[in-house]
Amino acid sequence: NALFGAEAPAAISSAKIVLVGDSDVGKSCLALRLAERRFEQRGATHGMQIWSLTAAKLRQAQSEPHLEQQEVFLWDLGGQAEYQLVHQLFLHDTTAAMVLFDATRGTANYDAIEDWNRRLDVQAHGRPLQKLLVRTKTDLTTGVVDQRKLQALKDRCGFAGYCEVSALTGQGIDALVGCLTASLALDQAAKITRPALYQTIRYIIQQERASSAIIFYRELCKRLRGQQVVFRVADLDTVLRQLALEGQIVDILLAQGDRVLVLRIEVVSRYASSLVLAARDNPRGLPVLEPQRVLSPTMGFPGLKEDERLERATERVVVECVVQILLERGLCFQQGGVLIFPTLFPQTSLAETDQLPLTSPLYYDFDGPIDNIYAGLVAQMALSGEWGKVKLWSNLAQFEETNKAYLQSLGTTADVAGDISISTCPPTSTRRGEASSCHSLKTTCARETSMCCRGSHLIVTVRSFTSARTSCETV
Repeated sequence: NALFGAEAPAAISSAKIVLVGDSDVGKSCLALRLAERRFEQRGATHGMQIWSLTAAKLRQAQSEPHLEQQEVFLWDLGGQAEYQLVHQLFLHDTTAAMVLFDATRGTANYDAIEDWNRRLDVQAHGRPLQKLLVRTKTDLTTGVVDQRKLQALKDRCGFAGYCEVSALTGQGIDALVGCLTASLALDQAAKITRPALYQTIRYIIQQERASSAIIFYRELCKRLRGQQVVFRVADLDTVLRQLALEGQIVDILLAQGDRVLVLRIEVVSRYASSLVLAARDNPRGLPVLEPQRVLSPTMGFPGLKEDERLERATERVVVECVVQILLERGLCFQQGGVLIFPTLFPQTSLAETDQLPLTSPLYYDFDGPIDNIYAGLVAQMALSGEWGKVKLWSNLAQFEETNKAYLQSLGTTADVAGDISISTCPPTSTRRGEASSCHSLKTTCARETSMCCRGSHLIVTVRSFTSARTSCETV
């Protein structure tokens, strides 16, 4: 009661709403309109901004249920290309998502909507997630929406609702709030029934944040016991989940078993962005990182000034946390001692790859995520040093030395079955060494394999298909 006042709430429930979409579609202006019912012209969000408000304020109700505190957290995630990968780290515990688009941008909107929808679905990991499609800037008269395309997109992506709004005039805001509150179902949400414990932990974290970016879970438990706080582990974990929803902490279990709370969420975003830049700009021409180098004292963090970096001991723990989060959220994977970032492979069109002088391909049948299989194969070949310099695209890798190899991948991360084809550039005779090189691809990529090698140029193609082949060509 001393913490809350005369009437402490009997329970606390909360919801996390993310606003996603490409840069400058109006996410920050809409978040401000929802949180404070006013408009202010705002520039692009760099990183993220988190808005906190009560559910009663969101729906402009006079009061909340008696002795229950219902909170809503709006996560405004910057849409610039450099943030889109990193912000996927913060989508996994989302209650509801608003996917925003600006109709003045024409057909480019539809691809962007599908991209954001795919990211949300991947990070939801099968959990229920309410998604709303929101057209912004309806006060502008230049945008035209293709209703047939839009309806097909809504059906395909599974959006629970569609709203058209203007943050400038307030048009459509009440309808959007109605859709949101119906989607959130806070009355049925999980509740914190130990508000005094919640406030005590929050106070300790605020104190610790002033002097450090992290606190180990065991140290937090020690601090609580030192203050004579009686708690159960289950209650503590519930409070920590709540604080993670609020954007107060990132709770992560490291590979060696230590549980760490990162107390400044912007630190996670900052170091994750730096690691993504380091992978993208790797001098070997591949979006990969070596974990030992990342954790070494000599590691330079692109995009971070010296005065923005943490002191060395804390920085090492934070970087370990960031790497673990990147792996857990599927933004990279570890193979052959390196971290590989499939989504950082540059883009190319099929028209370019169709120009390759391919002979008749032979196929490897396989099961698994096609992007990871392709990226892992390319990385293994390039880092081996036996295939020469690699020229890289999203779905094509060209090895430029003697015994060149061309690897091509067609598909998305959602594909779980596909094939790898091997073909060659004519004309030379088969050589034993080249056949051996082909054979080394077998255990990397295929459950059932076929292979052939003719000529001095090797071409490997990866394709996806909806059902696995029942037979495999034999050489």
